[in-house]
Amino acid sequence: MMKIIKNFYHLVVDNKLPTLSGALCFFILINGGAFFFLFVNLFSYYLNDIKSVIIENTSNDMIRDLLIYLIEHNANLPYSLFLIITSIYSSSTLYYHILNVSELITKKPISIRLSKRIISLILVPIILIILYIILLALSLLYTLFKLVTIVLIFILLILMIIAFNIMVLREYRIKRMIKGFIFSLLYIIVFTLLFVAYLSIFSNFKIVYGILSFFIIFLFYIYNIVIGLLIGAFINWKNIEVFNI
Repeated sequence: MMKIIKNFYHLVVDNKLPTLSGALCFFILINGGAFFFLFVNLFSYYLNDIKSVIIENTSNDMIRDLLIYLIEHNANLPYSLFLIITSIYSSSTLYYHILNVSELITKKPISIRLSKRIISLILVPIILIILYIILLALSLLYTLFKLVTIVLIFILLILMIIAFNIMVLREYRIKRMIKGFIFSLLYIIVFTLLFVAYLSIFSNFKIVYGILSFFIIFLFYIYNIVIGLLIGAFINWKNIEVFNI
């Protein structure tokens, strides 16, 4: 048991996963902010159903108020064609940061060509439309079948972990990625449950940090989730190396 803990510790520390996670978390927030702006502006007229579900089913006042504020604030921002184009470019840049993570994990250089930039730019509006359809479907289902919605969210989590591993490891044989996938899935579920329980017990963040409390909590959560994804990817890469010997 101690040997497993020691190996796990060296996996995290020797590969500088906390630093890598912090860098990737930063880019997720920066590029994700541009993506969120696009999403809200393009679909602001149709977000009433999603917003009503947030109001009715988010028990935490701080999270509910901030989500509604972000939706309404971004929907009312003046925008232009230039701003939309630059936001699409910024959103697509996250793909390049993930490619850099792939290079750090696999130790294999990646050629970043113009074709990949064009593909990433095309993918942004496609993902926007898919995300809106998913959120609208989940909001409608949640009002009718809450259990079905939870199952669908769980399936989406599984697909997200698989997609991350495929992008980072450039490996399409799912059987070789089972160990890291299971680790990341269990890590995210357990950490999320413990994190929610912690917030419900120690709910005085708003008193200490004021309006910054949500951003501090959100950053901490994303940072730790990314660590779980990176550890799972490293486990999968070690497994792939064994298969290739």
